[in-house]
Amino acid sequence: MSINNSNLSIGTNVLLVKETSSDCRLARIESIKVNDTPLESIEITNKIEVGLKFDIDAKKELKIYIVV
Repeated sequence: MSINNSNLSIGTNVLLVKETSSDCRLARIESIKVNDTPLESIEITNKIEVGLKFDIDAKKELKIYIVV
Protein backbone atom coordinates (compact mmCIF):
# COMPACT_ATOMS: atom_id res chain seq x y z
CA MET A 1 0.00 0.00 0.00
CA SER A 2 1.55 3.33 -1.02
CA ILE A 3 0.97 6.16 1.43
CA ASN A 4 2.03 9.81 1.31
CA ASN A 5 1.85 12.77 3.78
CA SER A 6 0.31 11.02 6.78
CA ASN A 7 0.91 10.14 10.42
CA LEU A 8 -0.02 6.58 11.31
CA SER A 9 0.22 4.70 14.58
CA ILE A 10 -1.00 1.46 16.06
CA GLY A 11 -4.55 1.97 17.31
CA THR A 12 -5.45 4.62 14.72
CA ASN A 13 -8.97 4.24 13.32
CA VAL A 14 -9.30 4.40 9.55
CA LEU A 15 -11.97 3.95 6.92
CA LEU A 16 -11.19 1.38 4.23
CA VAL A 17 -13.02 2.26 1.02
CA LYS A 18 -13.24 0.38 -2.25
CA GLU A 19 -14.11 3.07 -4.75
CA THR A 20 -15.44 0.67 -7.41
CA SER A 21 -18.22 -0.45 -5.08
CA SER A 22 -20.06 0.83 -2.03
CA ASP A 23 -17.78 -1.15 0.33
CA CYS A 24 -16.70 1.03 3.28
CA ARG A 25 -15.44 -0.37 6.59
CA LEU A 26 -14.14 1.06 9.84
CA ALA A 27 -10.87 -0.58 10.91
CA ARG A 28 -8.13 -0.11 13.52
CA ILE A 29 -4.42 -0.41 12.70
CA GLU A 30 -2.90 -3.35 14.61
CA SER A 31 0.62 -3.29 13.14
CA ILE A 32 2.83 -1.22 10.85
CA LYS A 33 5.88 -2.40 8.90
CA VAL A 34 8.31 -0.58 6.63
CA ASN A 35 11.02 -2.66 4.94
CA ASP A 36 9.99 -5.63 7.15
CA THR A 37 10.71 -3.56 10.28
CA PRO A 38 7.84 -3.30 12.80
CA LEU A 39 7.01 0.22 13.97
CA GLU A 40 4.67 1.69 16.62
CA SER A 41 4.10 4.83 14.55
CA ILE A 42 5.40 6.56 11.45
CA GLU A 43 5.36 10.06 9.97
CA ILE A 44 5.23 9.75 6.20
CA THR A 45 6.40 12.74 4.17
CA ASN A 46 7.28 11.00 0.89
CA LYS A 47 5.45 8.24 -0.94
CA ILE A 48 6.60 4.86 0.45
CA GLU A 49 5.34 1.30 0.64
CA VAL A 50 3.87 0.54 4.09
CA GLY A 51 2.60 -2.79 5.40
CA LEU A 52 -0.52 -2.39 7.56
CA LYS A 53 -2.48 -5.01 9.48
CA PHE A 54 -6.01 -4.18 10.58
CA ASP A 55 -8.42 -5.65 13.12
CA ILE A 56 -10.62 -6.77 10.19
CA ASP A 57 -9.85 -8.54 6.91
CA ALA A 58 -8.76 -6.00 4.32
CA LYS A 59 -8.45 -6.57 0.61
CA LYS A 60 -6.05 -4.95 -1.83
CA GLU A 61 -7.01 -1.87 -3.82
CA LEU A 62 -8.65 -0.08 -0.89
CA LYS A 63 -8.20 3.60 -0.12
CA ILE A 64 -7.46 4.55 3.47
CA TYR A 65 -9.00 7.58 5.14
CA ILE A 66 -7.84 8.50 8.65
CA VAL A 67 -10.70 9.05 11.10
CA VAL A 68 -10.19 12.30 13.01
